[in-house]
Amino acid sequence: MKKLLLCTWLILGLAGLPLPAAAQPADPVSPDKRALSAQFTRAALGVLAYGNLAQEEAQTPGKLAEILLAEALRLDPNNTQVWKLQAELARQNADGEAYEQALLGYLRTGIQDDKAQLDLIQHRLSGQNTLDDQYKAVTKLLESEGARRLSAPLRSRLASFAAATAAELVEPQDYARWAVEAARLDPTNAEAAQMLLGIVLERGGDPVKHGTALINLVRATPLDAEPRIELAGVLASQALFERAAQQYTVAGTRLSSQPLPMDAYRNWAHCLVILGQDTVALQLIEELESALSGAPEDTEEGETQPDAAPVPLPVDLEVLRLSTLDSETDTDAAIASFNRIRKTLEASEQADAAEQLALIAAVFGPSLNEADAICQTLGDDATLKPIALGWIALRQGETAKALELLERHEQTHVLAACGMAVVTAKDDAHRDRELRRLIQTAPGSLAAVEAARRVRADGGSVEPTPQGKALGDLMGRFSESMWLVDVERSPWLDVRMQIRPARFKQGEPIHVDITVWNTTRFPMAIGQDKPIRNTAFILLTATAAGQPLPPIEPIVIDLQRKLVLGAGERLQFSARIDYSQFGSIVAANPGAGITFDARLIVNPMLSPNGAWLPAGVGGLSIVRDCLIQGRSNSAAAVDDWIKDLGSEDVGGKLRALARLAALSPQQQPQLVNPAVQLKIRDALVGTWPTLSPIERAWMIAHATNLEEQNAHLRPLVELVQQSDEPSVWLAYVATQVTDPSSEMLSTAVRQQDLGDASTYAEMLRRLLRELETLPDPAPGAGAGQP
Repeated sequence: MKKLLLCTWLILGLAGLPLPAAAQPADPVSPDKRALSAQFTRAALGVLAYGNLAQEEAQTPGKLAEILLAEALRLDPNNTQVWKLQAELARQNADGEAYEQALLGYLRTGIQDDKAQLDLIQHRLSGQNTLDDQYKAVTKLLESEGARRLSAPLRSRLASFAAATAAELVEPQDYARWAVEAARLDPTNAEAAQMLLGIVLERGGDPVKHGTALINLVRATPLDAEPRIELAGVLASQALFERAAQQYTVAGTRLSSQPLPMDAYRNWAHCLVILGQDTVALQLIEELESALSGAPEDTEEGETQPDAAPVPLPVDLEVLRLSTLDSETDTDAAIASFNRIRKTLEASEQADAAEQLALIAAVFGPSLNEADAICQTLGDDATLKPIALGWIALRQGETAKALELLERHEQTHVLAACGMAVVTAKDDAHRDRELRRLIQTAPGSLAAVEAARRVRADGGSVEPTPQGKALGDLMGRFSESMWLVDVERSPWLDVRMQIRPARFKQGEPIHVDITVWNTTRFPMAIGQDKPIRNTAFILLTATAAGQPLPPIEPIVIDLQRKLVLGAGERLQFSARIDYSQFGSIVAANPGAGITFDARLIVNPMLSPNGAWLPAGVGGLSIVRDCLIQGRSNSAAAVDDWIKDLGSEDVGGKLRALARLAALSPQQQPQLVNPAVQLKIRDALVGTWPTLSPIERAWMIAHATNLEEQNAHLRPLVELVQQSDEPSVWLAYVATQVTDPSSEMLSTAVRQQDLGDASTYAEMLRRLLRELETLPDPAPGAGAGQP
C-alpha cells in the first residue's frame, strides 16, 4: 500500500505539478464520530432534493451538501465513500479546486483505485496552458521510471490520451507510437483498438492486418455488434465462412436489438448457403422477407391500415434462396422464387437485367427449357449469353458444347471459370481442388455458391485462403466464449453480495460486501458503455411491523475502482447502504423493527414492465430477511434510555440520546405526557454538560422539530445558543430549521466564528426564502430530518 501511495505522488509530480503531502497513517475513528459522520452524510444527500426546486439558488443545494460532507469527512477522514461523494459534487458544481482536493483526500486514505488516479492526473493535465504542454507532461510521465509502477490499464489510458493529443498536434508518428503502446498495454482499451484499426485502414493494410485489428477491437468491445459485423465481412472475404457466419449470428441474434445492415444479411445468408446450412439460411431469408413486408407503423386507434405492398427481397438474396431449392420436392418453391427474381429484374433499370436473368436461370433455375428460351431473347452481342448457354449445356451433360461456349470467357468471368473447372476436371479430386481454389479467389460470388454445392456433393469441404487460416488461428488463441457470447448458458460474471451481520441495532452501520468475479478467460473493461458498467444498483424493499415501507430509491454502487477486471479476477469491496434514503427511513422509524431484502444488480437495465434487471454480462445477487431491531416506545423504555445516558457503551448511549430526543407529545401523545416530558427534559439537559460536542450534535440532529413542536425541549435550543461548537450549530441548522425567519438561523448567520456552520446558515436562508415563493413548497429536505 505504501508503494502505491508513493507511486501516486511521484506520478503526479512527474506531470509537472506540485506534489501533495504524503499520506499519513490514519488515526482510528471512534464510533461516535463515525455515527455523526453518517448522519451528516445522510443530511447532505437529503439536501440535494432541493436541487429540483430551486432556480435562482440552483447551485445552493450542492454547496450545502459539500459543507455537510466536509463535516462528515472531518469526523471520519478515512471514509472513501464520502470522499467519492464529495468529488462528484465538486465535479457537478464545476469547482475544479474542490474536485482535486476531494480526489486527493480519497487517494490519501490508501485506497487502490485506478479510475480515481486517472481522473486526478487528467484533471491536472487539463490545467496545463496549451495542448503542447499537455502532451509534453503526459509523455514525460509515461516515459518515467515511476510510471512502470502504475497498472497497465492506467498507463494504457494515459497513452491513449497522448495519442489523441498527438493527433490534434498533427504528429502522425507520435500518434501511431502511443496508439500502439496503449493497445499493447491493455487489450480492453477500445479507444486504442479503434485507433489502430484506423491506422491500418489508412495505410491500406492487407486482410490479415485488417482482420487482426478488428479481432483486437472485438476483444476490447465484446458486446458491440458493429466490430463483429465488420470482422465477419473480412473473414468471409477470405473464405473463412464458418467463423464469419458465427460472428454474423452473434451480432444479429445476441448483441443487437436493431436490424443489421442489408449487406450483413446478404453476407450472412451467403456464408450459410456455402456451408450447406440451407435450413438456417432459408429461415434467415424468410425472417428478413417478413420484416421487409411488415406494416410500416401503427395507426391511430380506430383507423384502418391498408394492406402494405409486399417489399421484394434484393435479387442476390432471392438467388441464394433459389440455390438451395434444388431437390425434386422443392420444384414449386423454386419456380415461385425464380418468378420473383424475374419480376424484380424486369422492374429494374439495370442495362444487363435480361442477361442477369438468363445467367441465373441457366445456373440455378428450375427449368432449363425456360433458361434456354430466355437466352434466345438476347442479342448475339450480349456478353453473358454464351456463359448462360454454356451452363445450360453443362447441366444437360453436353460437355463438348459447354467447353466451346465457356472456354473463351474463363479468364473474364468467374462463373465461366467455375463451369470450366467442372468440364475439364481429370477426376473428382482435381475438380474439387479447382473449385476450392475458385471459391478462395471469389468467395463472395454466385460462382462460389455453385462451386461449394459441388464440393459438398463430393463429400469435400470449403477451405479458407492462407490469410483466412491465419485469422482463424488468431481467433482460436482466444476464449471461445468471447466469440460465442452465450451469456445465458455461460455467464461471464458471478455477482455476490453479503450483508453483515444481517442483524442490526438502531444506528449501527449497515455494510454490504460485494464480489464481482470475471469467470472468463479474457479481461473485461469496467466503465460507462463497457462490458461491466461502472455503476451497479442495490434495490431494497422493507417492512416495519409487518407493513411495507414506501418505495426506496435504488442505491448506486460505484464499481470502477479498477479499469479492467482480468481473466478470473475478483473485484471485492465493502460499501455502506445506510447513507441513502433507506438510512433516513430507518432513522425516522427508531421504534420499529425493520426487515429488508436487498437485490444487487450489475449492469442494471429497466425492463418494459418497469423492473430492474441485469443486462448484457451483468448479474444478480439477493439477500433476504435482514433485520434492524427496534424497541417500541413505552414508559419502561424511557426509563431504560435515561439510564443508558450514563452508559460506557457508546452505541447504547447514542441510541438513548436519539430515542429520547425524538419523542414528542404530538407524535406519541399517550406516552409523552407532562410528567414524562419533564423527565426527558431533565435527563437531556442534565447530561448536556457531560456530553462531547459530537454527542451533543448527534442528539440535536435526531430531535423532533425543536423550533415548533417540542416546547419541553426548548432548553436544548438555549444550550445550542450558548455553544461555540460549529458541529453542534451545523447539526441544528441542517436538521431543525425550516423557516427562513428562524431566530436560530439568523443567529448562526451572525456568528461568523462558527465557520462553515455560519456559511451554511446564510446559504440555507437564501434558499428557503426562494422556496417560500413556490406555489407548493416541499417540506425541508435540507432542514428537518434528512
